[in-house]
Amino acid sequence: DANIHAKYVAELGGHFINLEAGVTDTYAGTGTEAGGDFYIDNTFSVGGLIRDDHYDGDSYTLRTRKFFSESFSGDLSYTDSDFGNILKVGLSFRF
Repeated sequence: DANIHAKYVAELGGHFINLEAGVTDTYAGTGTEAGGDFYIDNTFSVGGLIRDDHYDGDSYTLRTRKFFSESFSGDLSYTDSDFGNILKVGLSFRF
């Protein structure tokens, strides 16, 4: 199955933006997604993601991430989909 995903980060008026898009081909059909994030400062971002999946239906996600250090961050997201709503709280550690 072919999958293509792209991500682009650019400076915008002293802040940064992240733009991303993807196409996923699975046994159930093709799914597409597009999203982005706005970095308020070097440690905090807010954004969203729209996903249209042939099998799972449409979903809309609002997300935020806070970096507490270069290797530790927390994130929060809310997804509204055809199958229900999801609230996700996560912690990440890079090494």
